[in-house]
Amino acid sequence: MLDGLLESFRFPPTQIRAQRPGWTWPEAESPEDGDEEQQQASRMSPWTPGAVPPSAPPPIQMHTRPAIIEISSSRSASGKTNLLYYLTSIAILPPECGGKGSAVVWIDADGRFSASRLMQIALHYLCSSSIGSTDQERFSTAREALKHVHTFQPQSSSKLVSILQHLDRYLLDSTGHLSSYRWLGLMVLDSATAFYWPDRFDADVARLEAVPGPDNTTPAASGEQRPSKTAETIMLLKQLQARFECSVLFTTQATVASVSHPQRPQNKASARMAPEEPGPQNPWTAFATLTLSMARLHVPPFASSMTMDECVQERQKRMEVLAQGRFGVHIDWRKTPGETRGGVGQETFVLTVTREGVDIETESSSIDKAGRRLR
Repeated sequence: MLDGLLESFRFPPTQIRAQRPGWTWPEAESPEDGDEEQQQASRMSPWTPGAVPPSAPPPIQMHTRPAIIEISSSRSASGKTNLLYYLTSIAILPPECGGKGSAVVWIDADGRFSASRLMQIALHYLCSSSIGSTDQERFSTAREALKHVHTFQPQSSSKLVSILQHLDRYLLDSTGHLSSYRWLGLMVLDSATAFYWPDRFDADVARLEAVPGPDNTTPAASGEQRPSKTAETIMLLKQLQARFECSVLFTTQATVASVSHPQRPQNKASARMAPEEPGPQNPWTAFATLTLSMARLHVPPFASSMTMDECVQERQKRMEVLAQGRFGVHIDWRKTPGETRGGVGQETFVLTVTREGVDIETESSSIDKAGRRLR
């Protein structure tokens, strides 16, 4: 399911072939074709023999575009990093084990990257796929694959920009790492909004320092206004993606966008009178070609008609469901130039997170847009 999702964005159609109802092309005439075949062809085709056939419809043009996927949630602990671990495992494992055999760059802005957890998920993927005859072989395969995950841990947005500026030089240096013979499959940024509040504080301080003093003088400032750290980071990611033709995956917190772009008015009475004005779009969401919205599946409470004995009997089953860690992943197709996709939440799948690893199951009709299981 995920392969088809990524391929649909890596090779999207830019031109749709025009359909002509009732139009059938005749077969090419061969020397042994008789009058009966010619008459049948003339009945199927609107043109007569000897006339110039109309021009064929233009073929479908395809262009390559790597995927840019945003994984967002309104709350923390929604399974975003575990989904990144799962996709990273597929990217680094060898093709004979069901992987892509590529290298991965993981930028850990949150400081929560766990190599042991990635190892668990890679081993679980190998075990669930019945790849490898023994546990020792699977462990050796997963450990060898983890050598091709290159992690960076920036402590600020300035450090993040510096890493992206020198990343191509690091990747092209065949003596600096063991992945020189592999192509770059993924660039992971977890999380893209990690430095939002420090950057906002710095911007507010710079704005206060630029206020004119009593003598109408302002502090010395640079001649040109530099772009924001977010815009600079997105620009560098675009350049790296264009150079290495890799997919970009990043996580965001949906509450950051709502805080940065509050809606007006705040008064309830005036809100009923005045129409709601849409705020500016989140730059990270605008950068992504696809947004995956994640939310923990809702477990309904006990019914009011249940007795105490019935609740005690169902308690163990409910605890097992809660311990599974099931998360709904909703696909938000967005319109891009030259193509049209569907609306929000048309396709969904379920991410099950356990101590052993991560499993994915498709359940397109069992989850609603709010992340609750339908009964």
